[in-house]
Amino acid sequence: MAMSTGGRRARDTGPWIGSLLRHAWESVRRRIYQTVVAAGYADLTGAHVGLFRFESLEGSRPSRLAEQMSITKQSVNDLLRDLERRRYLVLRPDPSDRRARLVRLTARGRRLDAVVRAAAREAEREIQERLGAARFSALRQALLDLRGAPGASARPRRRARVRGPGGA
Repeated sequence: MAMSTGGRRARDTGPWIGSLLRHAWESVRRRIYQTVVAAGYADLTGAHVGLFRFESLEGSRPSRLAEQMSITKQSVNDLLRDLERRRYLVLRPDPSDRRARLVRLTARGRRLDAVVRAAAREAEREIQERLGAARFSALRQALLDLRGAPGASARPRRRARVRGPGGA
């Protein structure tokens, strides 16, 4: 294997795929946030807007949002309470578990959600323009392949072992 200066293997130098994905994601997040602020939602931070990035906040449990965002439940609840004070949402008891709460978007929250989704579509369009349709499609498909089916692990499944007669 080729060696680089300092005794490191050439393939051990970056940029790593995780870093590249993070930079791309941060660029999309900045673009969405700029659009949200330009649309008149200057009372929100990037962290507030980040909650709107998943399928939908509507009907979500705070614990599920924390898991999806890889942040603490306390942090998610702080953001949700702040959005509730600003009248973007209300937190209601979950009818299936009275200890849990569900997010319900207000009319103001639904308008914000629409702006976020439109900004996300525009950010995708800009990436497609930059990469070209074929490269964008390949990138999108590769990311879908890595994501896997909803709820499925991105790790490959193990093959079942074939046993001979007598279980050996």
